[in-house]
Amino acid sequence: MADLEEPAQPKPTVPEPSQQQTPEPPKHKPYKKAISIILIGMILASFGTLGHFYWNLNNKYNNLQSDYVTLQSIHNQLNIDYEDLEQDYCSLDAKYNEMNSEYQNLFADYDALSDVLNEPLENKKVPTVEELQQWLSDDKTDEIQYNYPDFICGDFSVMLSQHAKVMNWDMGIVLVYGHDENYATYSHAFNAIITAEGLRYVEPQDDYFWHFADGLPILEDRWNEIGRDRTNIYVEEYVEILNF
Repeated sequence: MADLEEPAQPKPTVPEPSQQQTPEPPKHKPYKKAISIILIGMILASFGTLGHFYWNLNNKYNNLQSDYVTLQSIHNQLNIDYEDLEQDYCSLDAKYNEMNSEYQNLFADYDALSDVLNEPLENKKVPTVEELQQWLSDDKTDEIQYNYPDFICGDFSVMLSQHAKVMNWDMGIVLVYGHDENYATYSHAFNAIITAEGLRYVEPQDDYFWHFADGLPILEDRWNEIGRDRTNIYVEEYVEILNF
């Protein structure tokens, strides 16, 4: 039997060197470069925007800092003013309490005086001339300013009479009409009181008091010396407005 020959294997074909292809480097796509440029531009732009934003914030911060300093100064001044007002309040409150206490005392005195002035005299007393003189020097009626027609001789006389009532003294009010030696009209109101030494007339505007040697009251249709100057007055009418 004849030997079988193995089929011959084909030899690989090796291209010649001149025929081998050199691989080309990969080409970059053009849009990638554009994106890079855009990104760089955006980054730079963002830095510009951030810088502008920072600048604005810094200005606002500086303004707020200035406002804070101003408000702090105002706060400090208001605090000083508050402390001053608090001191004034304490002082005024103390004065108010003092005045309120005085008011309560005066109100109590007013109630007591009201009972005296609005009721008839009880336990009437007759002062001596010395007591009358001392009382007149203490009384303040003569210190009031004469003011026509608001406060005139009749007002002085009524006030002094009421003050005497507090002493349980019965002091009257008299009114004289007439004329002086030059025939000038004369009309005047003053007070009268019976003392331990007899009748005395009192000028309430200057505390001067006098009497007549005969001890009689002022008489009508005759000349009478009246007041501190002892003015000679011809009395046409003599009226006891409040008896004594």
